[in-house]
Amino acid sequence: MTASAWNFFSAYRTVLMCGTLFYFAGVGLLYHQLPERAQHFDIDSGEYYNAALRKMTTGVFELNNKPLLHPLGYSAFLIALFSLVGDSVGWVVAVQAVLAFSSVIAITFIAYRWYGQKTALYAFFLALANVGFYIFPQVLLVEVLQLFCIAWAWERFVSFLQTNSKRTIAVSGLLAGLSLMFKPSALHFPLLVGMFFLFFARHKKEFLKKYAASIAIFMAAFYAPVIAIMLRNWVLWGYFKFSYLVEENLFLYFQHQLLVALYGYTDSAAWAYLGSMQDRAYSFFDTGYWQECRHALMGIIFTRWDQVMLICIQNSIKNCLGLYTRTLAALVDPSLQMQLVSFFKSTLTLTTLKQYVLMGNPLVTGVALYEMLYSTLRWGVVGFGLFSAKRDMLFWLTLLSSLYFLGALCMYGNGRYRFIQEPLLLVFAAQALQLLWMRLQVPKHIFMRRKIA
Repeated sequence: MTASAWNFFSAYRTVLMCGTLFYFAGVGLLYHQLPERAQHFDIDSGEYYNAALRKMTTGVFELNNKPLLHPLGYSAFLIALFSLVGDSVGWVVAVQAVLAFSSVIAITFIAYRWYGQKTALYAFFLALANVGFYIFPQVLLVEVLQLFCIAWAWERFVSFLQTNSKRTIAVSGLLAGLSLMFKPSALHFPLLVGMFFLFFARHKKEFLKKYAASIAIFMAAFYAPVIAIMLRNWVLWGYFKFSYLVEENLFLYFQHQLLVALYGYTDSAAWAYLGSMQDRAYSFFDTGYWQECRHALMGIIFTRWDQVMLICIQNSIKNCLGLYTRTLAALVDPSLQMQLVSFFKSTLTLTTLKQYVLMGNPLVTGVALYEMLYSTLRWGVVGFGLFSAKRDMLFWLTLLSSLYFLGALCMYGNGRYRFIQEPLLLVFAAQALQLLWMRLQVPKHIFMRRKIA
């Protein structure tokens, strides 16, 4: 912690301590509303958990010599934790809560480094008011650990822009690379960083020269964990690839969505059709396994491209506006996991809106109504910032990051995919909120001179 950061925490230690107590009390209260062990497992949780148990009992992660769909990072996290405290869901929730709060601190640091103390406080409270930081620590999913890596990667990146420290940019790249050990959402993250530097180097050639070595260091640190996993896959399966999760999401889950929406397939008929096209003579890592699925998807895209684009836009909207409370609803009542009402599975009416919010449980309904209010106000403030904030580095970094993740995750709509975008969104919202407060406090002609740098 730098001296300036220490001064910030010293100046606001009472407020920050109260916020800390409030956060952990909230996580604890929510944990006690989910008394059953099964209530901390979501759809993908079983694969992570079972892979961890297999590694601890048999020495291998995989079942029946079949590559795992998801990266091994979360299962490795469970193994480390279970080795220390035993097979305890309570300890998983506790550690994930600590990591989630650490991400709140990283978000506060980003805001402090860029805009100062007031914006940092706004960011701290906006993060504490975000229900995702209370819900996702409750469930055995990758979101909290992925957010931890992404949040601190951004914090180190912002610090690097101020200090030009090679060590700092190396840590940023390594943390971003480690996030792929949990989910490969940021697999092309270096492309985003490269676009960012190129954007600011358009009129300043010395800008790119200044950071050329640092960009190379970032890339090397980022791809170090990626190459390690690719080497493991090459040794075990004979393929120098990171994961086949992208192919699975694109050729199966996304194509399944298109078949149901555009061609009237039932869920079971779509899965049967896609299953018949998978060539099991090949490995999951081999392009031959997905060849027929790829050709079928390309045919759909070329013939119905306008409707495919509309579905991608709908998924992106759902990623932006979907409620984190949907995960809570599935935890409170695990039978709802595959039956939750979606805006995009039926016509949006007051009836479907009521079904979407009123989920039969007072706790979930209350949280959903609160989150809808929070989300509306937060996006309203972000919208104000888009038109009013100074076009500084953070503005373009937030915009490029949001566009990247919306594009990378447009194949499937789920509010929890937004969670890894929260660090920069919350900082930008905090800056816009301070800007709005200034606008309300001073006359317009003075305000225009006092825009936040």
